[in-house]
Amino acid sequence: MTKHAKPSLLLLGSFAIGYNAAHGIHELGHAIAVWLCGGSVTELSLHPFSWSKIHYSVEVTVPIALAGAVFASLAGMLMLALIWRWRSSWALPFIVTGLCTFIVNAVYLGVDGVLLSGGDATDLIRLGVSRPVVVGAGMFLLIIGFAVAMLPLPRLGIGRNDGLGARLLVLWIGIGSYLFAMFAYHLIFNTEEILLWSVWAGTGLILISVWAVVFPLAESQFAWIRRQQTDDIGWGTPIATAAVGTAVVIAELVMQ
Repeated sequence: MTKHAKPSLLLLGSFAIGYNAAHGIHELGHAIAVWLCGGSVTELSLHPFSWSKIHYSVEVTVPIALAGAVFASLAGMLMLALIWRWRSSWALPFIVTGLCTFIVNAVYLGVDGVLLSGGDATDLIRLGVSRPVVVGAGMFLLIIGFAVAMLPLPRLGIGRNDGLGARLLVLWIGIGSYLFAMFAYHLIFNTEEILLWSVWAGTGLILISVWAVVFPLAESQFAWIRRQQTDDIGWGTPIATAAVGTAVVIAELVMQ
């Protein structure tokens, strides 16, 4: 347990930063599209455990509805390209931010396009984009996300030789605890949408469990994954990253 405390804390801080940054980048994409269409943003709200919302002065169009996912995905690719060769543990928040840009938008399009209503996927379908295309785009981003997901574990010093239990422990503490906090928030403050957020959190838990199972096979097959392996990390990066992640969450809650 002690061996995995630092990787778990570093992943938790990185996820708190990356998850919220990904939502911010997504909303920035919408804002840019709105400005290009001659409108203005009238309200923007980022929430660490609930919906991030943007309201604007023009009617939603396909470019505006699509801009969030497209801009976030492109930003994620650029971020990963810039830090690809940076092997320091300080790169983890940037890697996880890039990962979240794909996974968050994959769930937005894929899950919303199949199960939910009221999000970007709903707008796109209402505006004439076929449901299979929307869901297919979500699945495509999910595939890219799973490829990117091969980066954090070896950067955390976790490999296939550590065993499934170790991988699950780090992922469940590092990401699962944040998903549980999200579920708990809605259980206490927003019971009307608890089923919806149970689906969101449950989908995340399924994805990280599949991640833990698939990783050893990917690592054994691809040398570029094995080259990501780093030495043991110190306490400085996990503590600093967790502090920043906590500050981000508190700041967003205070601004509600």
